[in-house]
Amino acid sequence: MTVQPQAFTIPCPFCGTATAAARCERCQRDPRGARRICGPCARQTPTTEPTCMHCGAGKPNDMAWKIPVIVLMFALAFALAVALQR
Repeated sequence: MTVQPQAFTIPCPFCGTATAAARCERCQRDPRGARRICGPCARQTPTTEPTCMHCGAGKPNDMAWKIPVIVLMFALAFALAVALQR
């Protein structure tokens, strides 16, 4: 009589279903894949998805504050260069 090893099951962090497969049978996501915490609902969602799978909130844009700062710095440098030419 041979004893079959049981598959190691883990709960899917997205839907909670116990799974041993590479993809969850219920939500079809990789339970071992990279994920992030959604700001508005504080639940885990895959990092590759542009919106939260629970609340639909968009992923925060890292460039949202950087672009206006760069434009402002360029405008200030231009104004300073014009002022120094006089």
